[in-house]
Amino acid sequence: MKDLEMVHGALRLAQINAGLKSDERALIVCDTDNIDIAKALAYAVKSIGAEYTIAIMEPRSTHGEDPTEAIAKAMLGVDVVFAPTKFSLSHSKARETANEHGVRFISMPDYTRDMMKGGALDADFLEIYKTVQNMKDRLTAANVIHITTKAGTDVTVHCEGRVGNEVSGVCRTPGTWGSPPNIEVNVSPIENLTQGVVVVDGSIPMPEIGVITEEVKLVIKDGKIAEFIGGKQAETFRQLLKIETNDANRVLAEFGMGLNDKGVLKGSMLEDEGAYGTCHFGFGHNADQGGENTAGVHIDCVYRNPDIEIDGEYVMKDGRLLI
Repeated sequence: MKDLEMVHGALRLAQINAGLKSDERALIVCDTDNIDIAKALAYAVKSIGAEYTIAIMEPRSTHGEDPTEAIAKAMLGVDVVFAPTKFSLSHSKARETANEHGVRFISMPDYTRDMMKGGALDADFLEIYKTVQNMKDRLTAANVIHITTKAGTDVTVHCEGRVGNEVSGVCRTPGTWGSPPNIEVNVSPIENLTQGVVVVDGSIPMPEIGVITEEVKLVIKDGKIAEFIGGKQAETFRQLLKIETNDANRVLAEFGMGLNDKGVLKGSMLEDEGAYGTCHFGFGHNADQGGENTAGVHIDCVYRNPDIEIDGEYVMKDGRLLI
């Protein structure tokens, strides 16, 4: 194994996040851009004594797009799927179906060699899991959430009857999925009720944008983006949403909170969305998160140091949890 520098992260993913056992089977789904990471994962799986198979495909065109039909079928015949792919399979139908069959799924979009060395992957996932469960319960019980930032975000979402979701990075029981190093909780707002202004001052973790360097302001009316305000990055985001082909892509579909205290904003989806002190809004598809919007994409916008009120009680001030 020549890529020994990546084995540290690969072993943590297999042992800590997936809880892989020696009598289990793993499928490593990669595309042509991530074969080296797939090999590091294979080395880790083999060192545990488990069986591995590597499946390689051409990169998808966006987050949430299904893998090839052959790979989707292969995902149903294993215990754990590791998916180091350019674009996330988290919101794909293939992932949902695999989970329904009891498969554990580790989504790894846009992974890099540096991520595999450690850093955010060195978070204490099992300890932070307690906070994840607490905040998930708070979101499940919530009716109204008000989010503001010093940069100008001021949004009210209604989520009565919606269920809080965990993306804890802990996938040790059948039918669970996660995207380590992302550690977050999220909820799908009632689609037509969200109102306000989103000022994206963190990142839009897509290869075409990354860390925000100029104004990106989104005016939200009746749950949808009504205006894109800003320069090149705002226009690129508008194009990536493909709103001309599917108006459902405009919907503010997710409110999420990052909880990984070792995460750093760098334009990487999994690290940015899970970084402690940040929150994000996802636009587009949320039917797999307890929502009712079926769309062709799901793209997140990360913002820094929010104040969050749940039913009139502050649970976060300036990016720091109060509970």
